[in-house]
Amino acid sequence: MASALVREWRAFKDDQPGDRFENHHDRMRREGTRAGAIARVVLGVVLTLGGIALLFIPGPGLLVILFGMGLLGGQSKTLARALDRVEPPVRRGARRLVRAFKRRSRATQVMIVAIAALIAAAAAYGLYRWWFA
Repeated sequence: MASALVREWRAFKDDQPGDRFENHHDRMRREGTRAGAIARVVLGVVLTLGGIALLFIPGPGLLVILFGMGLLGGQSKTLARALDRVEPPVRRGARRLVRAFKRRSRATQVMIVAIAALIAAAAAYGLYRWWFA
């Protein structure tokens, strides 16, 4: 099973942005089993919901959401097509942000990271107060 996961990851990674989720969906339909499909949907939902929770506390929320959505895209042609449409502009925007961040001085970079950490901490505290108040 691990070799099948590695093989699928490599195929997914080698696909061109804008086509990879639909190709992943097609591969899952051809090669996947019913039990595997159910497991991927359950894991995809859990990862997506967990990623949403991680957006409000320190952690890799967006990355976890992307993995969850990728798993769900393997089962839904509509979601796979939507992810294929969204991926190229998101990649371009992320590259622009990284370039802009790298052009800043080290002091400015530290300040940006500190402000982002403070915003994340404030959001986590606000969520905690709202949830447990």
